[in-house]
Amino acid sequence: MKFRFKLRSENLKERSEVWQKPFLFASTTYGAAKIFFGNLKKSYLLMTKRERIGAIVLLVAGVSLLGYKSYKNYIEETVLRPTVGGEYSEVMVGNVKFLNPVVAQSDAEKSVSKLMFQGLVKITDPNTIVPDAAESYTVSTDGKKYTFSLRHGIAFSDGQPLTAKDVAYTIAMIQAPELKSPLQKTWLGIEVDLIDDFTIEFNLAKAYGPFIYNCDFSIIPSYLAPDDFSQKLTSSGPFQFLKSVSSGGKITEVDLARNDNYSSGKPFLDTVKLVFQSDETDAIKQFKTDNNNNAIFGADTGAGANLNYDSSRELGLIFNLRKTAFKDAAVRQKILTGGKFDVPLTLTIAAQDAPPQRAKGEELKKKFETENLKIKINYYDSVSFQDHLVQKDYDLVLYGFDFGYDRDPYLFWHSSQMSDLNLAGWSDKKADILMEDARMLPDAAGRNAKYDQVFDTIKKNYIAEFYDPIQFAFSVKPAVKGILPITGTQVYSRFDTIGKWYIEEKRVRKQ
Repeated sequence: MKFRFKLRSENLKERSEVWQKPFLFASTTYGAAKIFFGNLKKSYLLMTKRERIGAIVLLVAGVSLLGYKSYKNYIEETVLRPTVGGEYSEVMVGNVKFLNPVVAQSDAEKSVSKLMFQGLVKITDPNTIVPDAAESYTVSTDGKKYTFSLRHGIAFSDGQPLTAKDVAYTIAMIQAPELKSPLQKTWLGIEVDLIDDFTIEFNLAKAYGPFIYNCDFSIIPSYLAPDDFSQKLTSSGPFQFLKSVSSGGKITEVDLARNDNYSSGKPFLDTVKLVFQSDETDAIKQFKTDNNNNAIFGADTGAGANLNYDSSRELGLIFNLRKTAFKDAAVRQKILTGGKFDVPLTLTIAAQDAPPQRAKGEELKKKFETENLKIKINYYDSVSFQDHLVQKDYDLVLYGFDFGYDRDPYLFWHSSQMSDLNLAGWSDKKADILMEDARMLPDAAGRNAKYDQVFDTIKKNYIAEFYDPIQFAFSVKPAVKGILPITGTQVYSRFDTIGKWYIEEKRVRKQ
């Protein structure tokens, strides 16, 4: 069977013209271009050498001008914005032994913890307390009960939700005597009640106004066994643990990565690397020679942007009033105000062996020598220094105070602490009442007013002399941008705004 199709001639012609149109256009365009460039080539060949050079110069200039105009328009219509990427690498003077935040004690250990873990609250300066894992909190009228409501949707780096159970578990670990947490004293005698999955209550034996400052502890997961947690270091902060590097029994490096489960705004930085040097000179050398390193903490270098900030730490020179020679306020006044002694007086000063104490000790030694005082400064390591303080066998002690975010002087100056940290052996009934009353006040302004009265009494009676706050040395190379002014006074305060730091950036159109 055969099929025959008959096409009308006019339809065939019409279709043929439609099909040919794009080819005719292309052919015409190609032909025009061919003629244009052919004529251009002929013109070029007819030019003299000088005319050819001139033509090339004009062509390059025209292309450059066109490129410049396009680039200028691009710059004017766009702005630079931070984008995800890059590694922040910091060398820090210090030592790391523990990465578990419950037992973190050294400056370096605390710095690592605050990058990985959240607290119930975050304290950005002595007067600013903002919720962190907690959404809100309330304080009972008698100041003895603190109730925290946790935010929903917070997760640890492994995706597990953070609940009130994790908060209670963390406090139990802090209170465990066998762990010897440096936070243990601040949580002794405090009862914890789980109300529900997202509500927790703390019951204090008596009102303590500064208690809220104790609630920035790092929360750890309750569902991991201690050994598992030590290996994984699962956390809920802006960064999560990747690995650590050890040498000679010490942790020399900790690597962190952005925690994609962090609920308070993911940081721009991909990774954070903290390298630890025991020696200040080695740290400075690494900062200056290692191109991959872009910050240093704990040493002044003269390189990079100087972001030093005041700490809550200060040195104080304290008389031991247990010694007969210093019971007379006139003698203490003469020593502190520069009076010269006719008969040489020999004094011993106990101090911890640390750079700030060494520097201040030499300064005091020179000053006192002009007063006809013979000074002997005994420097001790941290353990020996504490033992020496217990014995109270010193004329004066150069002590490094760290008041944190509250200047509560109770532990050092209340008469009930005479056998403990009341280093001066000072007892004053009015001062005791001021310190007791201050501890019951919930507002910082009221507490500070009473604290000021206590410290004024100490100074007016020449019991101690206090010096300017010790500064934290912090320098950053230009590669790291977005660092905001540091308002906190803690070793880890430099990381309060790390979520806004960036290295990589891109251009986007203006809104």
